[in-house]
Amino acid sequence: MRTLGMIGGLGPEATLEYYRLLVDIYRERKPDGNYPQVLINSIDLQPVIALVTANDRAGLVVHLERELQRLARAGA
Repeated sequence: MRTLGMIGGLGPEATLEYYRLLVDIYRERKPDGNYPQVLINSIDLQPVIALVTANDRAGLVVHLERELQRLARAGA
């Protein structure tokens, strides 16, 4: 089974909702009673807000890419 990676951090409520939707979609496609393997990288939102506020798109891309690479190293 493949492992899905997700960046969270906008708030626990949003992360929970995304996870819940992923489980629902998985169960619709594969109704075997299992759950998908999901890794959640809950990042600190403050650096993201600072980069967006500064209109530093290149910095934001670098920051998010680093967090995506963290998920990949973990197996997602």
